[in-house]
Amino acid sequence: MADADCAAVVGGADTSCCVYPPANDTCANAEALTIDGALVTGDNTNAADENNADEANNWGADGTEGDVWFSFVGNGGLVDIETFDFGGGNNDTQIAVYAACGSDPSLASDDDNASTGGAFMSEITGFCAEAATTYLVEVEGWNGTVGAFNIAVRTSAVLLVDICDDVLASNYTDPLTVSACVSVDNLLCVFGVAGCADASALNYDATADSCDGMIGGVDTSCCEYPPANDDCSGAVPVICGDVVSGSSLNSTIGNEVLALECGTAIEGAGVWYSFASSGSEEVTFSTCGSALDTKINVYSGSCGAYVCAGGNDDDCGVQSNVTVITSAAPTDYFIHVSGWNGNVGDFDLAVTCDVAGCVPPVNDVCDSSFPIPDGIAFIDDNVCAQANDLNPACSGFGFVDGVWYTWNSGANNALAIEFGPAAAPSVGDSAAVNPSLAMFSGNCANPTELNCFNGAVTENVTGLTINTTYYFLVFTDDDVDQGQFDLILTGGLAGCITVGACNYDASASIDDGSCDLSCLGCTNPLALNYDSAALADDGSCVVPSCDPIVSTEASICYEVSTDETYNFTENTLGEGVSIAFNAGTVEAGWDQIYVYDDLGTQLNVQFDGDLTGLIFTSAGSMSINIISDASVSCGSGSQTEISLTVYCGALEVVGCFDPLATNYDPSANAGDQAALCQYLGCTDVLACNYNDLAITDDGTCCLTNCITVEISDSFGDGGTSVTIFDDLGNTVASLTGTLFGNTETFCIADVCADVVVSVDNFPGEAGVTITDASNGVLLDFGAGTITAGSTTTVTVGAAVGCIVSGCTDATALNYNAAANADCLDVFGGADVTCCIYPVANNDCDGAIALVAGVETAWDSNNTDDSGNNCSPTLTNDVWYSYTPACDLEVTITSSSNQGGEVAIWEGDCAALTLVECGPNEGFIGTTITAVLTGGTTYSIQVGSNSDFSPVSTGTVILEEGLCRGCTYEDSPDYSAAAGIDDGSCTFEDCSCPGDFTGDGFVNVSDLGGFLGAFGEACE
Repeated sequence: MADADCAAVVGGADTSCCVYPPANDTCANAEALTIDGALVTGDNTNAADENNADEANNWGADGTEGDVWFSFVGNGGLVDIETFDFGGGNNDTQIAVYAACGSDPSLASDDDNASTGGAFMSEITGFCAEAATTYLVEVEGWNGTVGAFNIAVRTSAVLLVDICDDVLASNYTDPLTVSACVSVDNLLCVFGVAGCADASALNYDATADSCDGMIGGVDTSCCEYPPANDDCSGAVPVICGDVVSGSSLNSTIGNEVLALECGTAIEGAGVWYSFASSGSEEVTFSTCGSALDTKINVYSGSCGAYVCAGGNDDDCGVQSNVTVITSAAPTDYFIHVSGWNGNVGDFDLAVTCDVAGCVPPVNDVCDSSFPIPDGIAFIDDNVCAQANDLNPACSGFGFVDGVWYTWNSGANNALAIEFGPAAAPSVGDSAAVNPSLAMFSGNCANPTELNCFNGAVTENVTGLTINTTYYFLVFTDDDVDQGQFDLILTGGLAGCITVGACNYDASASIDDGSCDLSCLGCTNPLALNYDSAALADDGSCVVPSCDPIVSTEASICYEVSTDETYNFTENTLGEGVSIAFNAGTVEAGWDQIYVYDDLGTQLNVQFDGDLTGLIFTSAGSMSINIISDASVSCGSGSQTEISLTVYCGALEVVGCFDPLATNYDPSANAGDQAALCQYLGCTDVLACNYNDLAITDDGTCCLTNCITVEISDSFGDGGTSVTIFDDLGNTVASLTGTLFGNTETFCIADVCADVVVSVDNFPGEAGVTITDASNGVLLDFGAGTITAGSTTTVTVGAAVGCIVSGCTDATALNYNAAANADCLDVFGGADVTCCIYPVANNDCDGAIALVAGVETAWDSNNTDDSGNNCSPTLTNDVWYSYTPACDLEVTITSSSNQGGEVAIWEGDCAALTLVECGPNEGFIGTTITAVLTGGTTYSIQVGSNSDFSPVSTGTVILEEGLCRGCTYEDSPDYSAAAGIDDGSCTFEDCSCPGDFTGDGFVNVSDLGGFLGAFGEACE
């Protein structure tokens, strides 16, 4: 055992053999340096390695080399810190600067970059030393190098950063955003105007100097320029088969476009393309599937001298599709693509070509209108007319295929119009289907629409100017509806033509609606409706005679937006009144008629539609109340005039008045019902058309081939019909959908049956299912899969060899298990594309990752319901995923054109757990907020409550909050990334224990342990 004496002298005090660390071995004992002071010698011999966490800044890997510490106080300027090799042993140093002992990271570091200290010595140059701030400098040797070295801190030769701190200058710089070591030199300040100074830019600012505000500068980064094809002269050429991407962003409206209306009115800025036709081509220009709600206008001629060739808005959803039959001679065409309602954005323009199948008529355009003589019956057709006309008020949303005519008013100020499908079309031709007629004043370049009529009409137009030419456009909405029509235009003088009216005009031939009928009425004082103020009888008198009973005819023609009551009073008190409806209709679904007796009791169930054959009897007077909406009525020419017979007294009608009987008579009110009523039908319980009410079998029982047709309608406005034909073209089944659908079973022989399904303007609402009791589902057109006229063939019963067309891909939404010909048009024999596939993120497993803060567009068309719904009205959805980097709160907003939900789910897609639900809020955005766990992947579901047109689209955006965690630096749980404290911090107990014996008490028995531990550091 050694004594303390290095010389081994017992009791000696020689310490010459002891090894001690340097005095500045630890950061806490750092040796002070003075800026621009003398060199200071340091030595890291016997120094320990303090191992700062960020020591490896510019050094490479941190080893076990010993380090020593120095400090200096900043002067508010830039300094250099350098070590020097003077032969003291340490000729390879590494240095780092820290804000405080144990701080992380270092403020600066270096290895081997000394300018004068030696090849492997270190220097930190241009360090910003803020005034009155103490900095710590760590010095160690590379790869174990130890020994003495010199170190100095001196004013740097690096210049301070010169800035302008005048807030009024265009190059103002906030000193705090640079560093404390800056030099303010306001001679550098520039007081120019920031903005686009390029006169060719859309946002040119004549007062601006440059985008960066520098006087005389050339920065144009803020300037906005129109696209290259903004004007017709810069039109981009396209050819057959092209699909070009374009954008109308920053496009401008040229004056040459504003006056043109071609198929659809141009409502905003657009861009131009050109197409050189070789002649007699059928060319289609389409933006279908683009993001922008587009309009397309196609012209021939030349830039600035346009001739309308076609135009469209909303042919495929909200995008456009225009087909033009080009001239026989080579011709240049100009295509203008713009946005609805002035919108701008990106789109794709596709060009497809085929050989022209017909030649457009000469009067296909307004400038080539045919004159029509006054009062002469005229027959013509619009076959092969192109969609190059404006869209009149009564047209649909698709193409308008029309031909033009003129008529001169001469000395007339009114016009009688007789128009409709051709009553006797020419041999080999067919009548136009529901043709329309629009009337214009003005000229072809600037027409003003006066009237627009659909279907067969007899109309009077008044208020015309004499000796004036008017223009007429006869059109159909679809090519398949084109055909011949009848048109008679007869001029005349307008006025009141009702004889006996207060202002009757004998010279007038056309009624102008001005008749004052207050002078007309029933002038017979014996009539029920006698009018003492009438000056002329209008033939409306109701004079019942009761001995014997005779009838009196009456008529009612109700108007739109009316609520009228018609009273029928008995002739003699107590004898009563009976009313029989001979004819007449009210608008089904929207208008109603009620019949009341003298006590106010309603005699009928509220009904609409055809009134023919209804009879009602009252013991006293009777009244009829008619209520109509603002759409159509008898007065508007869309309903049949109500004709009725009024009887004095009770009217007995013998017949079966049981609605369940096959010979039910709605007018009957008397007779032996047991003897009169017949209950015919199928009495075989095994038949699919078994009638449990039938008493007598009528031979209609169907034991096989029971075909059930079901029509569904999600919106409830009807308009869907199904017709089934046998192989000879005979109709064997026909069903029209009611407000919310319809179902009926038909008995059809074994046959390859052709099926035609037609829908209204909203095909996305309707669905059709056809089921064979023997063969199962024959046809399943789900909602949204039916086009305007879907056709196919189904196999009924035991028929063989049928070509059943449909989508045979089981992954498609409209997969048809019964189909054996993939998407074949069995009527035309052409292959078509009919399969409809779900979008990639239709299911949770295909979720697309959301990026926080980035708004993402979604489209739930061609999707189906995943079943994971927190809102009962959700009908289709798409999925996204999101993985937070830390625990945080997120806000998700989904906006849709149909309303919808947004929900957050957790867990595997096969077993999701709902975290937060934002249910359907209607036609607005839905927002939810939730706190999510970092590192966990969540499924985000957005969707719509509607599967009918217009299509269901929307956007979703996720906003992140601050990370949650422990924000107290003294806690071992501290998280530098946390912005919100979540209460998770814990703190170590730094007190020295007093219970040394471990008995749970601090008492005298612990004193020995305390004395033994006296002087030791607490752990």
